[in-house]
Amino acid sequence: MHARSVVRRAGRPSRDPAMRLLCLPPAGAGASTFYPLMALDSDDLEVCPIALPGREDRFNEPLPESITALADSLALQLLPLLDRPFALLGYSMGALLACELIERWAQHGRGRPVALFALAARAPQCSYADDDPLHELEGDAFRAALKRLGGLPDELLEHPEVMDLYEPILRADLRNCAMHPRRDQKIDSPVHVFLGRDDVLVSREEADAWRQLTNGAFSLELLDARHILTGDQLLATGNRIRALLSSGVDGAARTAGS
Repeated sequence: MHARSVVRRAGRPSRDPAMRLLCLPPAGAGASTFYPLMALDSDDLEVCPIALPGREDRFNEPLPESITALADSLALQLLPLLDRPFALLGYSMGALLACELIERWAQHGRGRPVALFALAARAPQCSYADDDPLHELEGDAFRAALKRLGGLPDELLEHPEVMDLYEPILRADLRNCAMHPRRDQKIDSPVHVFLGRDDVLVSREEADAWRQLTNGAFSLELLDARHILTGDQLLATGNRIRALLSSGVDGAARTAGS
């Protein structure tokens, strides 16, 4: 599969950018999650939302059996996009996937990202499993837990027909996250973390644990948001990411507020 076949740019033609931002979606979601960020697209920064199998226009493909299996295939598919400086934006599960991709590219000497931006994500050395795994709850209990935890927009939870299609995808992704082995492999790139103040799925401690994973600069910024960001909140975060990239992430991360 060619790299461009896993990138969804909402109909915009590819540019010859100075840098690319590869955007990896959260559990259950697809490339369209990042369409609000297309407002940032320019000659300086090409926004590349990544489509994962089993959802949206790749619905007919098998769902990934594990994060590692997904990373194995995606790392190869994305290699052609690493021909210039690039950064990674991983949203929740996407940040876990980003770490796996970085490890694979490093093993093959394919360079490292300018930065990893982790959004609403616990560090990969923190356990994703608990005593009552979310993905094992029965239908009504599963949906009630999602509503209570803010894991999905209310407008999605209130449409049973849509949830019937969406729930198996989300369950599979949550299972893969819960079963994924803890990782403490160091990343040479700076890591910049964004966490909603009202995120009840990821704690401040789990977000701050990313600092133990990088050999580069680190910062944690708190957002006035829950786990699921609105389009406006995501765009505001994207503007912050663009500013960090423009000013040089190493120096910006050292001075960013937390």
